[in-house]
Amino acid sequence: CPPLRVLTWNILAPCFETHQNMPWRERVGLQCDFLLEQHLDVICLQEFDFDPNVQAIFTERLGPFYTFFLAWRPAGADGVATLIRKPSTSTPEALVVERASTLKFLCQGRRVALLTVLRRGTARFTLVNTHLTFPHHDFDRALRLEQTKKIALALCLHSPGLPVLLCGDFNGNQTDRCLLFLKAQGWVSVYDQLHPAPGEAGWVTHCNHKGEQVGVDFQLTMACQPT
Repeated sequence: CPPLRVLTWNILAPCFETHQNMPWRERVGLQCDFLLEQHLDVICLQEFDFDPNVQAIFTERLGPFYTFFLAWRPAGADGVATLIRKPSTSTPEALVVERASTLKFLCQGRRVALLTVLRRGTARFTLVNTHLTFPHHDFDRALRLEQTKKIALALCLHSPGLPVLLCGDFNGNQTDRCLLFLKAQGWVSVYDQLHPAPGEAGWVTHCNHKGEQVGVDFQLTMACQPT
């Protein structure tokens, strides 16, 4: 099979904008331009705004090429969106979505994870798109670990025997205990595989709401879920 092109991106929902230098419509349009230019097979977006006006732009621009799967965060204005490229003459090895489901963290920070089982040819795997709580304080840090454990448990029940690609904004770096927990379970960072030597020095994936340049967005793989 040809390589799978996957992107994970916290796009900053317009409902959370504070001091942006451009109107939200222009920024969303530029985001769509960028996504189309990358010719991606899978797009995992966090802070996807469920305002109908925002959704309409993404649907109009990306809808002809991608199928949307959405998970709205409980009691929130945003959530996560997973976009799977539609079959075309240029993508004979297109991904087929066998099923999709939403995992809600109602008592663990009102977050969500979107799980999809995908097939390309004879190969099957599970894709997870999530956005963990920001660690403002110790209570949030405990919530984040519970969210991580709930994802791991759901995968054991949802996708036994399947390899998994876990994507998202973890709001924690390589030394965060959520990442350490996952790595102890056998999860491997794709970034670590591609860049085994430098470590995290200078590695930045986005600017958070505190204005900090951080490396907290990950793609993690697990060869096979326990049966």
